[in-house]
Amino acid sequence: MGAPHPSARPHMKSNEIPPPCLCRSYDGPMTEGIHWMGTREACERLGVTLRTLYRFIDEGHLPAYKMGRVIRVQETDVEDFIKRMRIEPGTLEHLYPEPKPRSDPEPASDPPGA
Repeated sequence: MGAPHPSARPHMKSNEIPPPCLCRSYDGPMTEGIHWMGTREACERLGVTLRTLYRFIDEGHLPAYKMGRVIRVQETDVEDFIKRMRIEPGTLEHLYPEPKPRSDPEPASDPPGA
């Protein structure tokens, strides 16, 4: 490769100090980074299909981020989603209604001609 074209200008002025993320020797406080999950990993964690995961995202139940052509979710968002989906005791009565009292069966009648 040859020298850069004379009209090419760097994105920073020569007297600017690069931001800490570009300095290899940065010794400042480090914050804990975001743990990103791919859609397959999120599906496995939630125990759902990819189609169901996309529905959760599309309906606004689970935040997601598109980075180029890739969809990612934050691990903390998945954990929060799991906590929000917890079923409160006493809220599923509609799924198992009280059985109807059984009426005594009618006595079997003798077949005709017997």
